[in-house]
Amino acid sequence: MNKIRVMLVDDHLVVRKGLASLLEDEDDLTVVAEAGCGEEAIAQFAATKPDIAVLDLRLPDMSGIDVALALKEADPDAKLMILSSFRQEEDVHRAFEAGVLGYLRKTPAVLKSSRPFVKSPKVDVGSLHAFPSSSQNMPRKIISQNGKPKSLR
Repeated sequence: MNKIRVMLVDDHLVVRKGLASLLEDEDDLTVVAEAGCGEEAIAQFAATKPDIAVLDLRLPDMSGIDVALALKEADPDAKLMILSSFRQEEDVHRAFEAGVLGYLRKTPAVLKSSRPFVKSPKVDVGSLHAFPSSSQNMPRKIISQNGKPKSLR
């Protein structure tokens, strides 16, 4: 079985390791890279070419939105998500404008499940979907701009 290859970007080591542990418990997911800052994330993305990258919004050297912009410039097909403690509406809009698939808040309900971040290859993922409230899981399908679902693969 081909596993979905995930990169995690968060400046807090405990958060990265916790998420990695949750994701690695899933049969169809594998964490191929971790980064604690934006520059490291950009380099790791280029080196490992993950299927999806989960980015923190606030990093020590640049914002997760700036990282998303850089990754999308290098690879317009890059699949990106923001996972953040912050929920200012401006941040959410800027993230979607940068090309992320979704924006999810770091909450206990979200962090206890690996499934809010990535889906199995059987579930389609597209772009421009606002996630439900932070206490709910991500929807099973995200619809692309043109209304057609897109796959991670």
